[in-house]
Amino acid sequence: MELQGKMYPYPFIYSADEQRILSFFYQREKLLFAVTRINYANDYRNTKNQLYFEIVATPTENNPYYLVRTYTDGKEKSPDGELKFSITSDGKQVYREGYAQLIPFDDWLNDSIRQAIEYQKEHPDMPNKFNPANFGLNVP
Repeated sequence: MELQGKMYPYPFIYSADEQRILSFFYQREKLLFAVTRINYANDYRNTKNQLYFEIVATPTENNPYYLVRTYTDGKEKSPDGELKFSITSDGKQVYREGYAQLIPFDDWLNDSIRQAIEYQKEHPDMPNKFNPANFGLNVP
């Protein structure tokens, strides 16, 4: 893994259950990238456009959640630290970490899609575009 121009060994090792948690996010990676980058001034159309997901904390006695963070192409933390998720220890409930609250993943994603569409309508000159049909979404 390269970090700030230096090579380091890959620090993450996951159990089968943890790999299933991460696969939840990787199945949605392109959609997550698109809806969270629509308002960025940098043009991401010709880049690798990839997010990486890592479990950075596991459930403990005081915290019943896995914590998943996102990283960008160079395995650097996302520029704004925007995407942090909490997942129950059984892996069945996924939340987006909000300001002092946990937001159910589907609620957050649906709201993010709606906001991306609205933002694009209001700012058609921005370089990054979001087309729901590219993700099999039928949004009016």
